[in-house]
Amino acid sequence: MFSVFYCRVQNALIVFFIIAQSSLLSGCGILKEKTSPQDPNIALAESAVQQPLSPEETEALVSDVANNWFYGQGLGETMLAVGTVVIFPPYGIYLAGNALLSLSGYEEIRVTEALPDSGEDVWNSVYDGVTSMPGHVTATISGDEFVSKKMADQTLQRYLDRKQVPAADKDGTINASPVLAEAKQDSVKAWR
Repeated sequence: MFSVFYCRVQNALIVFFIIAQSSLLSGCGILKEKTSPQDPNIALAESAVQQPLSPEETEALVSDVANNWFYGQGLGETMLAVGTVVIFPPYGIYLAGNALLSLSGYEEIRVTEALPDSGEDVWNSVYDGVTSMPGHVTATISGDEFVSKKMADQTLQRYLDRKQVPAADKDGTINASPVLAEAKQDSVKAWR
């Protein structure tokens, strides 16, 4: 009895994947090359390859990225994606496909594109509210500030805007970079 049920489920999944693949191949006209500004994370990686970071800058960058993820929407988005894949495994194919599109220079395919503009705005605000909850909770428990997407982008922008000329501290010592000097100032402010 169980083997009959298993075979039917397996056949249904095979049919689903055949239909999904054929619809993806016939819908190649919906793929659009990215025209929006570049993602700060990708720009930061390219910048780091062109101008390598010092060990101190790398440590500060890793700390900032971890804080942005843990005290921002990253934790909630990760939890939602993993939970959805566990509950509905084919969603993993959608995520992998969008990752490949993004890496190939195309815009990701979003379900919200099928909604009218007002519906898309409502959906995005609800999604942002749900995915920001874990970040708000962890920030509140640790006594830190929640990191919004705008704040996270500004933090990463500091690393993108770094200059080659070393900056001097108030006491006259020269730092490895202005980013490190700014990170030092932020950490001093946090301890006060």
